[in-house]
Amino acid sequence: MIASEVVAYIAGFFDGEGSASFVWYVRKPGGKKYGKLEAKIAQQDKKVLDWIRRVVGFGRIHGYPERGKRRIVYHFVVQCEQARQFLALIRPYLRVKKTRVDEVIRLDARHCKRRLAT
Repeated sequence: MIASEVVAYIAGFFDGEGSASFVWYVRKPGGKKYGKLEAKIAQQDKKVLDWIRRVVGFGRIHGYPERGKRRIVYHFVVQCEQARQFLALIRPYLRVKKTRVDEVIRLDARHCKRRLAT
């Protein structure tokens, strides 16, 4: 069980540096289209993202060079079921991105129903 103050801190961090999206992919040219729920937090300090990953117990961290600059920007990334768990955990504490999170959760639910029905 994660303390509510810690979850609130992570939610605040997500409000400032995070994003939630429902991304559409095509398996092969002309293949089936499918979607993934995804949540990310971008940060230059990898230690903060390592801490978030340890606290929630899942996720991946990738580093990418920032365009036109020499520094690396790190991304904490969760997809599919882990994204659902992560967003459900932080949603009650969100202030800025709560509406966006609700939108992508609705898209994910609609897509899952369609996939399960066929």
